[in-house]
Amino acid sequence: MSYLARFPLGLVMAVCAAAICGCHETLRYSGDGQLTDNGPFASTDRYVLNLGPIDFTERGKRAFRIVNLPPANYVVGIEISTAPEDRASIEGRLISPVIRLSLSDAGGKVLFAHDSALDTWTWSVKSPGTQAFVYERGEPGTYFSAAPRAEYALTLTVIKPDSRPVKYAAHLVATSGGWK
Repeated sequence: MSYLARFPLGLVMAVCAAAICGCHETLRYSGDGQLTDNGPFASTDRYVLNLGPIDFTERGKRAFRIVNLPPANYVVGIEISTAPEDRASIEGRLISPVIRLSLSDAGGKVLFAHDSALDTWTWSVKSPGTQAFVYERGEPGTYFSAAPRAEYALTLTVIKPDSRPVKYAAHLVATSGGWK
């Protein structure tokens, strides 16, 4: 009888899973918003940082502090959701405030900064078309690689409000990839 055969299979699997998942140092996120870890087996969006709702109907500026993100590559964007009867606003990119989105590191180095209308960004529309993730794909895009123990300042400014009478909800988020 082998050594491992003496232990219940569930116990062996639990120990192996703990060893695999515990191989990296865990840092606690301590910035603004809510960080969700969808686990190492998430095919997409392993880490999702939801910084909260954004109002595009009024001028304004919001600053966010991002501290101790898990090391990974992230894309910052806007999640927009509509009711099924208003999905044409997503599919047609009819939501178009002019915004400024910028990210700086703790030393003040600008990692990206974009000033443009939201309808010129990349829209990744989920089927059946009532939700989109909107981000800037150009150089340098709205991408960054989070370093361990790093602090970042993210600023979103509504320069020209969205004046269309479209009903939608918008959230500022940062997501990292998964195993895909």
